[in-house]
Amino acid sequence: MSNAASIASESAPAPPIVAARSVRPKSWGLTLHVHTLAYWFWFFYASKPFITYLFFQENPAYGTLAFGVIGAGFAYVTFLAGMHLPTRSAYLKEARAVRWFVLYMAWMFVTLLWTRAESTFVAFAYWALLALECFCIFMFLRKGDARRVAIASIRGFVAGSVVMAVVTLVAAGTTGDARLGDDELLNPNSIGNQFAYAALCCLFLTFDVKGDKGKLKWGLAFLVLMATLLQSLSKTSILGAGVAIFYYVIRRRSSVPVKLVLALLFMGGVYLSYGLVSDYVTAYIQDRGGATMLTLSGRTLLWIDTWEMIRDNPWFGYGFFSFRNHGPQVFTRIVPHAHNEWLHNLFSYGVIGTVLCLLLYVGFWKLMRHLRAMGVKEAMLGMMLLIYFLIRGLTEANVVGTLFPMPLLLLLLGWGGIELHARKRRGVLTSPPSSLRAGGDTVPVREIVS
Repeated sequence: MSNAASIASESAPAPPIVAARSVRPKSWGLTLHVHTLAYWFWFFYASKPFITYLFFQENPAYGTLAFGVIGAGFAYVTFLAGMHLPTRSAYLKEARAVRWFVLYMAWMFVTLLWTRAESTFVAFAYWALLALECFCIFMFLRKGDARRVAIASIRGFVAGSVVMAVVTLVAAGTTGDARLGDDELLNPNSIGNQFAYAALCCLFLTFDVKGDKGKLKWGLAFLVLMATLLQSLSKTSILGAGVAIFYYVIRRRSSVPVKLVLALLFMGGVYLSYGLVSDYVTAYIQDRGGATMLTLSGRTLLWIDTWEMIRDNPWFGYGFFSFRNHGPQVFTRIVPHAHNEWLHNLFSYGVIGTVLCLLLYVGFWKLMRHLRAMGVKEAMLGMMLLIYFLIRGLTEANVVGTLFPMPLLLLLLGWGGIELHARKRRGVLTSPPSSLRAGGDTVPVREIVS
């Protein structure tokens, strides 16, 4: 009898394996939605500049400390969630550029050993805050549904940016040269940068997210952000956003009416701000007999001095967070970075760090190219942002890490890697562009991604 039971048990079909994605996360007696946590993380991330302006004008250092405490709180909650929730998306490694991301972060940490920053502890604190933010993104992607987390993150960032735009319009006023913002805490170039890539995210939410009932509000948010971007008169941000939107209109697989709407929205924003922009451009060209334009507001002088210092220490650089205290200061106020992403990387992290940064960007571009070949609409957002930040990087840099915000870069890399894994498991590429077809309607994925 026992032998019969044994034979029956061996012949019985094995129970189905339930994928990790079908497991519903549970928490301490209440439902914990990882994508909701991600939304508020990114809303706070976008809100930092105007929070500092509203509450920490007298001592911005307290604002930085407050952001560190709040960031640590998010990391703590995310860590607790990671202990109680199953891993749902464990394929971030499919994006090979993630390894360059990790190596770049590690190299920035190593350069703290020889940093020329005024305070090594302060420099380490900035690196640690960046690491905490990236840790949160990593856990969001692992413990939640990657697509829901990514879309919620983008929505949170856009919502926070719109609130900042309203605060800037109402409370900040204009600078001495009639640019929207504040010379100290809401610098026109900084807020213009955020409004620009938030507007690009709005395009994605408006046209590329299926089932989103709030497309109208995201379209209105796009108009608000573009209007404030143009009023900030941040030249490189406007140029970069314009080129990225042009790429989106040309390369997006959509009907002619949709492309026409996109073009009309962009041209309408330009028309409404034409008077302000033209007056500023005229004054900029004539300032100091044209010297301001020829030196790109003095940037070329800064680049020459920065290059001379790079030649003295090319391989390892001067260390993380060094430029503010050790870099050439050619303006009346402190210059925190080299106003060129690649010069800033060479100055701070040397040739080694610059090569890692280049490999990270190339890896990101390859991933977005593969996903776009597979018909993944999210790839267009990645390509738009990459185009924008490469153009902006010609005249700007980030004090900490890449000009492409590293938490956002990790979010798109992880999301893309998980999506790539899902597509590879299906084994075929559906609806590829005509240039990739090989005598049929489908192409094996391995022919695209190998």
